[in-house]
Amino acid sequence: MINLHIPPLRERKEDIPLLVEAFIQKFNLSFKARVSGVAPEVMNAFMQYSWPGNVRELENCLERAFNLIDDNKVIQLHHLPAHLYSLSGEKQPLRDTGLPGQVTQAFRQGKTLVEILEQVEKYIILQALVESKGNRARAARLLGISRPGLYKKLVKYNLM
Repeated sequence: MINLHIPPLRERKEDIPLLVEAFIQKFNLSFKARVSGVAPEVMNAFMQYSWPGNVRELENCLERAFNLIDDNKVIQLHHLPAHLYSLSGEKQPLRDTGLPGQVTQAFRQGKTLVEILEQVEKYIILQALVESKGNRARAARLLGISRPGLYKKLVKYNLM
């Protein structure tokens, strides 16, 4: 038996830019998007954050950004959760990119009710994962569903 010690992400900050790049490539394929990267202030916030949820939290954060991104091809501060946005020292602006803005945009793109509801469900699941710092049992409790039910949804929305 071989034991490997992999230090937490907070102890290997030099890996963050490479992980961000890898996750952007992954989500570009999953979402059929063309996001080219993150703004410098986003990378700065990533480097300052302690990542208690480790690599999975970083992945969830970027996936959430992909769900919020519009025509912009670079992830900006306003695509980040509030706890990361606050590391930039700026106040989070009021904006219409939350759920109502996403629904409006989905209608304009000609999406059906089923597609919009799936998008909303995926968004809510991602929010629960962010709130629970990647802890799936806690996310399931937040959502009021069973852990197996959450796992089925994670598979359905390719969030595993």
